[in-house]
Amino acid sequence: VGVEKISPFMWAIETGCLDAAEAILKDLTTIRADRDTYYFGIDSLFEIHPDIVKRLCEDAPGLLPLFLDGCVWRSRLTEGGRRRVIYFVRHLLEDD
Repeated sequence: VGVEKISPFMWAIETGCLDAAEAILKDLTTIRADRDTYYFGIDSLFEIHPDIVKRLCEDAPGLLPLFLDGCVWRSRLTEGGRRRVIYFVRHLLEDD
């Protein structure tokens, strides 16, 4: 209303709609690509909610494993029995 910004993700957590929050979190942590670039919502999530880890711990601890799992990319291919993995932890280690 007016100039107030409401995050659907945080609204879902605050009102106890954790199924909706889970769906939003899965969508934000899914890596997508087109011909030009890759899309990944973790940067936007931390930009809008810098306290996301604290809020999840306090208000929706059941979503924390999903969130942390969403911060990891695993290649679908294996090479020599190994799989490439990228951990997106910059926001967990740095203070902005």
